[in-house]
Amino acid sequence: MYLLATFAYMQVALAQKMPFESKRFVDSLEDALAHHPSDSLKARAAYHLAEFWAKQDTNKARPYLEKGRKLAGNSVYMQASYQYYVGKFYLSTDSAKSEFAFLKADSILAVNRLTFKNAYTLRAAIWYNYGVLRQLKDDTEGVIKIFLEKVIPYTRLAGLQNELPRMYLAVGQLFDNELDYERAGLYFDQSLAMLDTVDVEPELQANIYSAAVGNLLSREKFAEARKYQNQVKELLQNYRETPYYLAYLLNETAYFIKQKLYDDALLVINQGIALSTRLDDSLQRESFLHEKFKVLYSLGQYREAKDILVGLAESPVTPFMGTKMIFYQNLSEVYEKLGDFEQAYRWLKPYSTIADSLNQARLKEKIVQLEAKFQNAESRHEIASLKAQKSEAELEAKNSRLFAWVLGLSCFVLLLVATFSIIYYREQKQLGKQMAINHQQQVKELEQHQQLAVTKAILEGEERERQRVARDLHDGLGGMLAGVKINLSGWAANNLEAPQHNSFYKVISQLDSSVTELRRIARNMMPEALFKFGLETALRDQCEFYTTAGIHIDFQPFELSNTNSLAFQITVYRIVQELLSNAVRHGKATNIVVQCSQSGSDFLIAVEDNGMGFDKTIGKQKNGIGLSNIKSRVSYYKGEMELITSPGEGTTVHIELHDHEEGYYPDRIGG
Repeated sequence: MYLLATFAYMQVALAQKMPFESKRFVDSLEDALAHHPSDSLKARAAYHLAEFWAKQDTNKARPYLEKGRKLAGNSVYMQASYQYYVGKFYLSTDSAKSEFAFLKADSILAVNRLTFKNAYTLRAAIWYNYGVLRQLKDDTEGVIKIFLEKVIPYTRLAGLQNELPRMYLAVGQLFDNELDYERAGLYFDQSLAMLDTVDVEPELQANIYSAAVGNLLSREKFAEARKYQNQVKELLQNYRETPYYLAYLLNETAYFIKQKLYDDALLVINQGIALSTRLDDSLQRESFLHEKFKVLYSLGQYREAKDILVGLAESPVTPFMGTKMIFYQNLSEVYEKLGDFEQAYRWLKPYSTIADSLNQARLKEKIVQLEAKFQNAESRHEIASLKAQKSEAELEAKNSRLFAWVLGLSCFVLLLVATFSIIYYREQKQLGKQMAINHQQQVKELEQHQQLAVTKAILEGEERERQRVARDLHDGLGGMLAGVKINLSGWAANNLEAPQHNSFYKVISQLDSSVTELRRIARNMMPEALFKFGLETALRDQCEFYTTAGIHIDFQPFELSNTNSLAFQITVYRIVQELLSNAVRHGKATNIVVQCSQSGSDFLIAVEDNGMGFDKTIGKQKNGIGLSNIKSRVSYYKGEMELITSPGEGTTVHIELHDHEEGYYPDRIGG
């Protein structure tokens, strides 16, 4: 449930551990930045300082990032490191920028094929932190895939064997968080088995044992859980003021609650609350408070349990919707126990909005029941209130005079008229302003629609023209050339002497090559793979087409959707096609990386090559047709395009698109 806390403890070499003596650490880095003879080591010092200050003062962190970038020079590894630390800088403030920087760092390492250990360490760190971002979005399946396919393999290649137990621990925690306790247990067992083959610090051993204990308790294997819990206690004898001891106390609490030893559980919970407060660990403090709620609820102390849970539900620290949902559900239940059906109904509503579909029928039934109870209670309250008002009115009627009634009624009428007049005037004034704003907005929207219509018409016309030319080439000219070949072959058989056959069949061979090239051009203008198998397959075929013995293309798709409109898929295909053509024909590149990733309606394209590059100022003046076509397509989908290049330094293009409508559907060609 609290996997984010687990990530917080997992500070490995690839995540750049920070020493406890912060001042000495910062001073040593400042000294290295000022006096070390190596620019590369100076850049690393600057990056570490940026990471340190990013957690405390971003204004201090930015200058160090820029210093590191300048000191990196032409080193590809240090340029990738810069993008990695940019991702770290935005990790807790802007997840979109952080994800983009991490993917960019990985593409730099991939296109340049860096295979030394530090490069693999950096790639493991990149994907590790990318996994943290995905976990914050509750994408558990994606995080598991990242760890198994990226983080763990790169950690092995980096030679960091002593970090593998930590990685298997993380995967186990992910399955544990999804309540898949059996599968989680397999990865915890793998992590435990590796403790016999590699040396790890006592804190990590304790963390692995604690995770195994929590999993065993969930599976009600109490004897085995108790054995590991005793080992954790022994390992943490000298670490009682650390976050690792909090995990021990949480497991101790869970054990006592499952055994219904509530007094023992409360003693441990109070220790945990005090320690998490001293460590300023609000997430774990929230965990202990929730455990205390469970104990008080089990003991029937509903008011005390409610007082604890109100604070957790109104301003929860946890970022996970599943945990918040539990808070709301528990608070609804305790209010129901207290007979306060209005509050029970209030807290059940936010719970119902995030509950999964399997619980919807039960929730709706409970909401109806609570609402009925609340309405009954409200009706009884209204009846009692009306009776009191009636008695008061009767008493006032007996003691009041007619003049007082007339005077009061007159004042009321005058006040009512004045109030309605003021309200009417204000509404008319506000209505006039709103109509003017609406008119301006309508004019602006009309202009935007017209611009989109023009761009759409151009793109539709271009694709239809491609289709027409492709069909004419394939079915018309291709058929004619094939017929010419057949007629020539028949004529040669009847009219040519044997010595003339070799020269003639060389001509026939050239004609065959022409027909093949013509059909290739037709398929390229309107690719069948896009219609039959989807965007990812079409892009992969395009990359394979340009791959030769001297050209290597690395295609990296990530979470591409099959639900995009066909017009949008064609646009992506044409953009990648143009960028690959430029890299091979004009850039003379030998290594190219094509990355395509998608999040909802947002689509990212990154193409990076090691080719000749060019001067962007000259490129802007010439404004070639290919670049103009790409910009038009990007503009139509309200996207952004970044071009990074210089002579001799290769070219990098980053494009972000947004699929905003059902696109045009050109007819498919034959073939």
